[in-house]
Amino acid sequence: MITQLSDVFRYALDAHSEELVNLSKEIEFIENYVRIQQVRFGDRLHFERDIDPTCMNTKVPPMILQPLVENSVKYGVGPKQEGGTISLTVRRSGSIIFFEVKDNGLGIHAKKVIDGVPAELGWRIQTFA
Repeated sequence: MITQLSDVFRYALDAHSEELVNLSKEIEFIENYVRIQQVRFGDRLHFERDIDPTCMNTKVPPMILQPLVENSVKYGVGPKQEGGTISLTVRRSGSIIFFEVKDNGLGIHAKKVIDGVPAELGWRIQTFA
């Protein structure tokens, strides 16, 4: 646990000095972040990944996936009493890399409030290799 925590902090600090990182480093960071959250949520949080290995050396902005995974933890799985699963999918289609972060949490059935106004949010990130 302490190793994952120190790795997360180190990556977050180093991210400010690098414009792009290998996707493999970003995935490693996400896995450490999720392990820390699993200590917090226990058996209520599951993580699945389906990553095309040909994408692992693709350069991406550092910490591009973390806010999406954090939102899945905070707003999807966290409020759900029985917890849930967060899935990360990375696929290549020609020269395009697609990232998908999804969860089976409360989703559109949840009451989300942003600045006092109910809202529904969705994110999709696409990078071009």
